[in-house]
Amino acid sequence: PFLLTAEKQKMAKPTDLIVFASQPQRDPELRYQAAYDVFKAARKLSKSKLIVKLHPREFADSDYYAAIAKEARCTNYILDTTSDLYQLIASCDVLITCFSTVGTETVYFYKPLVILDHLKQDIQGYAAEGVAFQATDADSLTSILSGILRGSLKVDRTQYHSFIKKYAF
Repeated sequence: PFLLTAEKQKMAKPTDLIVFASQPQRDPELRYQAAYDVFKAARKLSKSKLIVKLHPREFADSDYYAAIAKEARCTNYILDTTSDLYQLIASCDVLITCFSTVGTETVYFYKPLVILDHLKQDIQGYAAEGVAFQATDADSLTSILSGILRGSLKVDRTQYHSFIKKYAF
C-alpha cells in the first residue's frame, strides 16, 4: 500500500524524493556538518522533498535535526522515525548516507547512492566499488543530487550487479 501510494503521489505531483539515512557519529562536528550540508543541498533543490530517516539510536534527536534545518533555512524536509526503511529506499529517487550499511541495502534496490564523506575516507568502500557518488561538502552534494535528479548521473548497473554478486552471495 505505501509503495502504491508513493507512486500515485509521484504521478500527481512530481517531487524528487531524497532520503538521508542519519547515523550516530563519534565526532559531533562531523555529525553536525553532515546534517547541515544535507539540509543546505536540499534547500537548493526546489522540486525535492528530503526525508531524514533517523537512526534508531537518534529517535530522540528530532529537535537537534530541526534546529540544523532551521539554521540551513531548509523547509522542504520531514523527520521520519516510523517509516519502514526498505519502503523508503524503494520509493526514493536517491539516498544519502555517510558510511552506513544502509548504503549496501540501497545498492540492492539499484537506487542512486551518495556518500557524504567530508574526510574522503570512503569507509565502506562504496565509491571505490563504483556504487556511490562521493560528495565532500554541501556544494558537491548539491551538484551530484542535481545530476542524479536531472538524469545526467546514473547508476552503473554493471557495478551494482558486481557489488551484489560479491557481497550478497
